[in-house]
Amino acid sequence: LPTVADPNQYIGAAADIDGNGSLDILFRNNATGANTAFLLNGANFRSTQVLTANPNTSQILLGGGKFNADAHDDLLFGSPDTRQYQAWFLNGPNRIGVSPIG
Repeated sequence: LPTVADPNQYIGAAADIDGNGSLDILFRNNATGANTAFLLNGANFRSTQVLTANPNTSQILLGGGKFNADAHDDLLFGSPDTRQYQAWFLNGPNRIGVSPIG
């Protein structure tokens, strides 16, 4: 896998962003709100994909999964201090909707 040199980036989730049946590794940058995925084919790195940014830097990326009825994996963001959470509905790397949880 490529090196991630920015200390503000962390692995926040694994989800199938590109729909190829393999989990991809998702990174969140706490300083900028940027979200990036390492797209994988099995254990093999294919490419890097920029996802929709979350400008609320108080929210962390907590996980990925299917939170709505479509075929695409989605993301879970939240602020544990405030206990406010959001599901981000994705279509590939693009956010198509947001829903508060709780």
